[in-house]
Amino acid sequence: MSIDPVTDELKPGTMKEEATLALDNLLKVVKGLGAAIEDVLFVNVYITDMKEFPEFNQVYTGIFKENPPARATLCVKELYGGLKIEITAIVAVDK
Repeated sequence: MSIDPVTDELKPGTMKEEATLALDNLLKVVKGLGAAIEDVLFVNVYITDMKEFPEFNQVYTGIFKENPPARATLCVKELYGGLKIEITAIVAVDK
């Protein structure tokens, strides 16, 4: 989700801004679990406007450059707080 990690508040913006922040937050959680970007196995992307998918995909492929995880992208009517995108992931964690 596009949440400011300092204020813990929703941060609506352009698709590029929201996608960048949501993916940065996801990667912080992954690293906090002791995992790496390569350990992300599957990503669900919820997007409110498929016309903005190319802009999202540009950010996504800039982060997952090699061997990107499997992904499902679903168009939804709306997201909490008026956000444009929400991302969930399944991550392999060795414990």
